[in-house]
This record gives sequence, structure tokens and C-alpha cells, in this order.
Amino acid sequence: MPGPDASDLQDVLRAAAFVVVVGVPFALLARKALHGLLPDSSGPRARWGLVAVAYVALVGFVLIVAGGVVLRPLGPQVGVLVELVGSAVIFGLTGLVALAVAGQAQPDGRTAIGFPGGGALRPAAVGVLVYVLSSPMVVGMGGLSHFVSKALGHELPPQEVGLRLAELGGAARYVALALAVLVQPFLEELLFRGFLQPFLVTRTGVTFGIALTSLAFAGLHGLSVFLPIFTLSVVLGAVRHRSGRVSASWTVHALHNGIQLAALYWFPQIFGGSS
Repeated sequence: MPGPDASDLQDVLRAAAFVVVVGVPFALLARKALHGLLPDSSGPRARWGLVAVAYVALVGFVLIVAGGVVLRPLGPQVGVLVELVGSAVIFGLTGLVALAVAGQAQPDGRTAIGFPGGGALRPAAVGVLVYVLSSPMVVGMGGLSHFVSKALGHELPPQEVGLRLAELGGAARYVALALAVLVQPFLEELLFRGFLQPFLVTRTGVTFGIALTSLAFAGLHGLSVFLPIFTLSVVLGAVRHRSGRVSASWTVHALHNGIQLAALYWFPQIFGGSS
């Protein structure tokens, strides 16, 4: 296998320089803004244990397998809208189980999982500010992973779901947008930042808890976007932990997905789609 050429190495160095020179300072500024504008409101410690987490994970796995059994005979005829609806059903049912488990584990389970009452606007607004300040790092990590993979001779494939979403038209496009921008991010935040992260933070500390949650979250999204999604997940995890609210990290997640889909629709050639 031929080694990377000079242009590939230059691309890697440029991306790395962007991360160091632009991404890191803005990320530090984002951290300062988060800690300065939001008091630590992480809420009560999660008292659900490993058995409860394993049970919820098993429910999700069984639902995924069942969904595959139902959709597999249809093969490539399955549209992206059907996939989104199926994913929302799977995550939604698993999320309901997680809510039930949290409620059974402790009387304040609703708060511990990230749904305290009142005062949600300020944490959401701070979360958006933190996301904006962190976006150079997220973008930079995406570029770095792309150029490193290219230099190693492994082109990262585009996210097929995103490209297929960009090809939708009519009412299907608006339904898909609602699912991808509002519904799916909420369900993912409920399971990852609401249920899994508090469990891990309680047992491993804030830094490791957010990092381990982000590893699981990025792994779910695949190798092609692992680094930028991991970075985004750290931002989401920090916002969730500091605010104590799933609604704050959901706002950030929804904004991110909305920006990504807007870019897909308006500039599909950037992502490998047709113009």
C-alpha cells in the first residue's frame, strides 16, 4: 500500500493546526462560559445500578433485532423515512423503559434522569452559546479524522442516511426533518445523557462518566463521524451535567442536527451528494 503523499500530510497538518490554534482556545472559552453562567445543577445522584442499565440496553438490543427482522425482507426498498420512524419507535420504547427504571430506583428519579421542574430557558440558552463556541473544535475534529483516514488510504464513507434525507421532497422532507431534528435527538439525549451518563458519572466521576458516555454515543453513529460526534457528545454531556437538564442538551443536539441537515440540503456536493 503506497504511503501518504505530501498533499495528504499537508492536509492533516492544516487540520491539526486548526484544532490546536482555533478549536482548543474556543473550547476553553466554552468551558469557562458554561461554568460561569450555570451553577452546578447536576441534580441527585443516580441510584440505578449496573443491572438496571444492562436491562435497558437489553431491551434496546431486542427491539433493534426485531426491527431488523421486520425490515430486512424489504431490502433496499425501505425508505429513509421508514428507517427514521423505526428508529424513533425503538428509542422511544427503550426510553420509556429507562424512565420506568429510574422511577423505581429512587423517588427523585425524574430529577436524576434530567427532568427537574421549571427554569429551563436559561440552561438551554447557555447550552447554545457553549455549542457555538465549541463548534470550531467539532468541525476541526471532523476535518482531522477525514484527512488522517485519507492519508492512510482509507476514505471515510459519507453518512448514507444524511445523503438520502437530502434527496427527499414534499411532505416526506418535513416529516423527516421533524424526526431527525426534534424527535431523535430528544430520545438519544434521554437514553445517553439522561439515563446512562448519570449512572457512569456517579460511579466513575464527571470526566470519565462523560467520556465513557461519549464513546458509546459516538460508536453508535459509526466510524465515519466518530471523532466529531465524540467531541459533540462531550459538549452535550457537559451541558447536561452542569444544567441537570436533558432539555438543555436536547436543544443543542437539535440545533446541531438542524445545521447539518440544512447544509446537506443547500450544499449536497460537500457531502458527496448530487447538487
